[in-house]
Amino acid sequence: MMERGSGWIGVAVPWAAVGTVLGSAAVIAVAAAVLPAARALRVRPVEAVGARE
Repeated sequence: MMERGSGWIGVAVPWAAVGTVLGSAAVIAVAAAVLPAARALRVRPVEAVGARE
């Protein structure tokens, strides 16, 4: 158990690394959403479901 008055223990947070990870995750998330959507826009709906005209 900590004694009273022992002082503040600081925690070092590597903000540059946190920002890099969050930025990379955001770019990957956007790419994961946009790339399949762009591909789906190029395919006719009838072809997408495999129906014959």
